[in-house]
Amino acid sequence: MKLSKFVLPAIAALSLAACGNLSKVSKEGTTDNPVWPDAAKTTLRHDGTQHGSWPNWDNVRQIEAGMNKDQIYELIGRPHFQEGLYGVREWDYLFNYRENGEHKTCQFKILFDKDKNAQSFYWMPEGCGPKKAEPQVVREVIIREVAPAPAQTRFVLKKALEQDLVPIVVVNKIDKPSARPAEVVDEVLELFIELGADDDQLDFPVVYASAINGTSSLSDDPADQEKTMAPIFDTIIDHIPAPVDNSDEPLQFQVSLLDYNDFVGRIGIGRVFRGSVKVGDQVTLSKLDGTTKNFRVTKLFGFFGLERREIQEAKAGDLIAVSGMEDIFVGETITPTDAIEPLPILHIDEPTLQMTFLVNNSPFAGREGKWVTSRKVEERLQAELQTDVSLRVDPTDSPDKWTVSGRGELHLSILIETMRREGYELQVSRPEVIVKEIDGVKCEPFERVQIDTPEEYQGSVIQSLSERKGEMLDMVATGNGQTRLVFLVPARGLIGYSTEFLSMTRGYGIMNHTFDQYLPVIPGEIGGRHRGALVSIDAGKATTYSIMSIEERGTIFVNPGTEVYEGMIIGENSRENDLTVNITKAKQMTNVRSATKDQTAVIKTPRILTLEESLEFLNDDEYMEVTPESIRLRKQILNKAEREKANKKKKSAAAE
Repeated sequence: MKLSKFVLPAIAALSLAACGNLSKVSKEGTTDNPVWPDAAKTTLRHDGTQHGSWPNWDNVRQIEAGMNKDQIYELIGRPHFQEGLYGVREWDYLFNYRENGEHKTCQFKILFDKDKNAQSFYWMPEGCGPKKAEPQVVREVIIREVAPAPAQTRFVLKKALEQDLVPIVVVNKIDKPSARPAEVVDEVLELFIELGADDDQLDFPVVYASAINGTSSLSDDPADQEKTMAPIFDTIIDHIPAPVDNSDEPLQFQVSLLDYNDFVGRIGIGRVFRGSVKVGDQVTLSKLDGTTKNFRVTKLFGFFGLERREIQEAKAGDLIAVSGMEDIFVGETITPTDAIEPLPILHIDEPTLQMTFLVNNSPFAGREGKWVTSRKVEERLQAELQTDVSLRVDPTDSPDKWTVSGRGELHLSILIETMRREGYELQVSRPEVIVKEIDGVKCEPFERVQIDTPEEYQGSVIQSLSERKGEMLDMVATGNGQTRLVFLVPARGLIGYSTEFLSMTRGYGIMNHTFDQYLPVIPGEIGGRHRGALVSIDAGKATTYSIMSIEERGTIFVNPGTEVYEGMIIGENSRENDLTVNITKAKQMTNVRSATKDQTAVIKTPRILTLEESLEFLNDDEYMEVTPESIRLRKQILNKAEREKANKKKKSAAAE
């Protein structure tokens, strides 16, 4: 009897809780007076903290009439209040959210019909539920499913935007399962904004394509791809202004490229912007300095595919080459003598790096090359000036030395490689940056460096560029364990860095860099080689026996049997100082026989430097000797005793 006193009231209370929903819910799942529970009595809370939950509003938006309880449970979980155990046709929730930075709560009520299907939904306060999802704005952009834009792409795009060209971007490889156009839209927009695109250029059209399949469409859905490239051609027609036929107006022809021919001299290549020109016409050339010169058009050349053929006449829109003017230059305009209207001058970037070119005067001079004299080397450099507008060649105090300035290591190394393939012998010094004085302040060139590297190497890369006075501008995790780093680094800090970078990243790193701006000179030494050189003390042929005894001192650059001379660099020392070694010593041969057989001589594979690696290795007191067959490194002063005297004088002068 005593137990029944407690059990029976409990059962009765439970029955009342099960049947007694807060609101009077009809069989159809409606009510005239929704009753709301006390928000403080939610079961989904921790004592002393927030009540309710922070919902996924996208899931809340999916709830609709006709859903059963299991479906709703999957979307937003169990109800937040105890409203009975059976016969429950009313679920209540308490949601947290932020509006304009302010924390707010919102109650949500669901009423079910007799079959336990949701029919009615209420919010308190009214209008506090999820807002309609804003439609996604798809900008008309072309996105490539690739890693960040390399320096060359950035450079070309920047120049195109500066010319007010209309961009059309094509998203290729849309058929790949890993294609993610939506994720790179922002990156493309940021790139355009960063490069100074105006509002019209930012509103560019998009075409999605698969080049390998020969399909394209205006939709980013691979299923909508059409087996034609017509969408691309139609987009060009729709967005690129049609050329205007102004061939009846006075001539305007601007030189954008140079060529040279020994018979006709310098040739100006460009587009006829207006009017027409014929062979024999008297025209006026508007020079960059504002002066004018008259000349007669002796020859015209037109471009037909990859061929250049001689023509008699050209009109507006044609790409032509004009000869007859000896000192024509990029950016200059050809007009009729009676209607001189020059076009705006094209901006040509100034050189940022220079090095000394000199005649080969090593002990091996003249052995391998066809052109070895100072006259021939100077003629070749002057001929390069006829076509390379970014190159500068300045004479020095010595008749067999010239200061050659270019846009970077790659620019100058291409010139050196071209000359050696043509049969020239020469020597070059270590590259140096060109310092300018801007508003009374000495400034040096800075480069924008963009690096993609596996995450495990990013610490080493950041440290190495920081040591070279680089400033980090951006660091983004691009996914798949890759990190993108953007730095602003002094150009002299990047001399010789590419080899170190590849070794540091085990060859997995990708680095692109391009000139950014001139900034005040950073005092002190930046970059450079931290190890000394192994220098030959004698002339002869390198032997396996001597290499075996030297290789523990550092890294060897020559194979056994290679001819060397005194002062030639044959390896890299493992320490900071230079070390003079004998690499020509041979094993002493006698007729005395050992009881034990001689061991086979084994040496490490020498590291043979490429032209670019040799340029990076150079120090201030060294030259790179370049011939059609060989690339050698040497000290400027070959004799050891004279070299030591010069170093002492240099140190004493620095101390004073």
